[in-house]
Amino acid sequence: MNTERETRTKDVSLYFDWDGGVEISQMKKDLDDALKLGATHMYIGIEEGWDEDTSMLEVSATYEELETDEQYEQRIALLKQGEEKAKAYDLRILAELKAKYETEIQ
Repeated sequence: MNTERETRTKDVSLYFDWDGGVEISQMKKDLDDALKLGATHMYIGIEEGWDEDTSMLEVSATYEELETDEQYEQRIALLKQGEEKAKAYDLRILAELKAKYETEIQ
């Protein structure tokens, strides 16, 4: 179980209309706007369109933040709950197998 604080990636709410070409000055302005909103990373990729002949440019800006105390506590509680459920399941299966093979040996 990872008990270290995790970094979460969040999207910056900004639309980049770069499909079909854009002037460098507009790109610079968009990047400056993204930086003002706290962006630290950019994703630029090609998305497949509705058919094999079309594609779209996908551009998004993100930032990373350390999870809050509340998010950390919720994540750790869920991990512990999952481990407890897995252990209970394993113990139930073990008991079933033990009962099965002990009766077969007798």
